[in-house]
Amino acid sequence: MHAGSQEFLALQRLYRAKAEADAQEVEGLAHDVAGAAGASVSRVTSAYVRSVCKNARRLRVIRCPALHPDGLPVRTEPEKGGTDALRQALASEDATASTAAFSVLVPAADRYYRTHQRFPGSLHGSEVPEGEVSQLHAIAQGLLAESGISGVHLPEDATTELVRWGGVELHCVAAIIGSIASQEAIKLLTGQFVPLAGTLFYSTVHATSLLFA
Repeated sequence: MHAGSQEFLALQRLYRAKAEADAQEVEGLAHDVAGAAGASVSRVTSAYVRSVCKNARRLRVIRCPALHPDGLPVRTEPEKGGTDALRQALASEDATASTAAFSVLVPAADRYYRTHQRFPGSLHGSEVPEGEVSQLHAIAQGLLAESGISGVHLPEDATTELVRWGGVELHCVAAIIGSIASQEAIKLLTGQFVPLAGTLFYSTVHATSLLFA
């Protein structure tokens, strides 16, 4: 088996011609779609079409759920499957269940804050008030019921741990979350690499993370 310059150049011209033909076809289809939608075709430039075709294998369409100020960080529509993923995570028998529990308890703590103007456990120092643990647990179970998730109970130790937290922010946790957030911001600003499509929960207790889309 051998190859010379002439064979290589001929193969290169063959690939280039095929790529150009494909780009022209895609450009024509894009103009048809834009025209049917009543949009201007001026934005669909030849250079842009060729860039899309060149990177088509690595392109991704990302649709993230809107952040709900008073609910779970998952899509609650049945067809989206978000609640199914949360239900499975809560029912697991490893550290995933604890991390998933915090994805429910954190919104519950936000709801507690809006009611009492403080986070649970924030007034008691190192003590863990059992009454506030019960209140937070009831709010969290209510959030699950509102989202149509039944038959799942949150671990009591996770609720106790969040109340013991009392709204404190640790520097080491902030550093990890800040680095993840800055990485995702760079992805969005540069349009390169695939960003996280959903809400990420990181547990420093078990050094695990969960992403709910």
